[in-house]
Amino acid sequence: MSTRTVFDPTRNTLDAASSPYLQSHADNPVHWQEWSADACAYALEHSRILLVSVGYSTCHWCHVMAREAFSDPGIASYLNEHFVCIKVDREERPDIDSYMMNFMLATRGQGGWPLNVFLSPRQEPFFAMTYAPVEDRDGLPGFLSILRRVIGFYRDNATKVEPFDPAGEADAGPVSISELHADLNDRTLGSFNIGPALDSLQKSFDATTVGFGNGPRFPAHSTLLWLLYSRDALAHLQSDSTGEAAAIDRIAIRLLDVMQQRGLHDHLGGGFFRYCVDEAWTVPHFEKMLYDQALLLWVYAVAARLYGRDDYARTAHRIAACLERDFLKDGLFVSAHDADTGHREGETYLWSREEIRTVLSADEWEAFSEAYELPEEGNFDGRIHLLRSDRYEASERVQQAERALHMARQTRTQPFVDEKHITHWNALAGIGLAYAGRYLQHPAYEQRARSIADLIARRHTTDNDLVHAVIAGSTSRTGFLDDYASFGLLLTVLEETEPLYSELRRRIVKGIAAFQLDGQWYGSLQPDFRPVPAERFDQPVPSGLSMADMAFARAAVLDRKLHDEGRSGPPLYEDFRNLSALLRAGLWHIVEGPDPPDWRALPAASIFVRAHESRHCFAGACRTGPPDTILPLR
Repeated sequence: MSTRTVFDPTRNTLDAASSPYLQSHADNPVHWQEWSADACAYALEHSRILLVSVGYSTCHWCHVMAREAFSDPGIASYLNEHFVCIKVDREERPDIDSYMMNFMLATRGQGGWPLNVFLSPRQEPFFAMTYAPVEDRDGLPGFLSILRRVIGFYRDNATKVEPFDPAGEADAGPVSISELHADLNDRTLGSFNIGPALDSLQKSFDATTVGFGNGPRFPAHSTLLWLLYSRDALAHLQSDSTGEAAAIDRIAIRLLDVMQQRGLHDHLGGGFFRYCVDEAWTVPHFEKMLYDQALLLWVYAVAARLYGRDDYARTAHRIAACLERDFLKDGLFVSAHDADTGHREGETYLWSREEIRTVLSADEWEAFSEAYELPEEGNFDGRIHLLRSDRYEASERVQQAERALHMARQTRTQPFVDEKHITHWNALAGIGLAYAGRYLQHPAYEQRARSIADLIARRHTTDNDLVHAVIAGSTSRTGFLDDYASFGLLLTVLEETEPLYSELRRRIVKGIAAFQLDGQWYGSLQPDFRPVPAERFDQPVPSGLSMADMAFARAAVLDRKLHDEGRSGPPLYEDFRNLSALLRAGLWHIVEGPDPPDWRALPAASIFVRAHESRHCFAGACRTGPPDTILPLR
């Protein structure tokens, strides 16, 4: 069972919290509390402004603010006198994080963590900010100055503060499970036109810096999945789609190449960092998130299948190895690795040329210095974050050098690991592993995916409810839409080859529908916080709505039904939803038969359904017989 700290406004109570992030603030002189009804009631009774500070344990700037402002005695004294201070782990409470982040985006136009939001005693947010230094610096007001301004603003404008309602459109969610209809025999191809969405992506894509828009470069998982599966569909349509296919290749291949070649990729450890701070994909924030490994494993595995490139397959295998080596604990995957080591960002991962020379033999140095950019002046605070050069080749000598450097790096102090097991992110990892097993012909990956599903079913359920996470052996609160939707989606993938998952899949997919009330979809219905409307944005992970839509569509196929064509969303914003639109438009291959197929004989976008007779359906047409009767690749 989960545990909760006891509210006490006279001290910092986070020493009893289970969250590693909250524990990291237990030594602050600020009288931090966990979110609770008692804390909110105290603020209302004493007319105190609420400071709700949201972050996560592997966030660099969260650490900086903890060491600076939240450890400063003067700031702590002011906060304790005038505010009720609440710390929130965004990984433990995505509902509170979503509500506060939506307020910041609505009022400031951008967001980030640490996310510090000030609310009236009635829980109405009125000001949000991210990091601030202790004192005024470089044109930025210091945190104490901000706190005084917040007090003054609220004193003068208390009656003008209004509730914030982030509710989206009522029809923004997936088609309800109750609307599923039509046998596959009656299925006809709905209208589908990839052109407008692809045109929009091309206009947003900067071919010079290789990314969408300006600013930091994040891995566009959902966009890449939509592009790759659209490319697969175009290859099997009887139409002149060579122009669209070439346009997809220009975007997808450039993105896949730059992500695996430059600073986003941990070239020695095999995983990926969260994002790069510059448009040249050189300098990352060094935290490693489970969801990035999960989604990029899926992306590179399907890319390897579509393009037949060994380097994409190698990248996918190395992500899987990173998951097994660095994220696996007690059968499930931990949530994240810290950006910092010893309060220095990236310290574990950085090198000097001399350090590299010391580790490598002369032959290895010669090969490695040809394959990697190793500037004398460094590329990160005078040291080197490894980037592959244009001449990179995965020769035996280069790979031997990479292994030697990785072994040497493993002897260094390693970043902190947040060991919470999050249902949602583990389900995403299971999906990535299941598809990687099929696309890369590596059955052990799919077996790991089944093990993940079995452990979630056993450890992450209580009273037949799915829970959001297990932290330090204790189950957290009941699950969110993201948890149900991602786990339901994983089960639809595993059920294709293992029918024993069908009963659990039906129960979990049915549970998704509980998040729809009076026509509105909610991401959270927690009893100690307001209902939070479901997110629609498919970055950095697919939204709960998009995953629910895909889970519903796939469940209908497995039950030999399909629902209507449904709705798509704007490119870049709802690309995972657009991925499910491909399925709803009939552009995934539905292969029926008595035995699981040889996945090598099928297109990437295929779903297997057990049936007495063999049949294959695509683009509104069904044929009897084995999969080799499908339309040939162009």
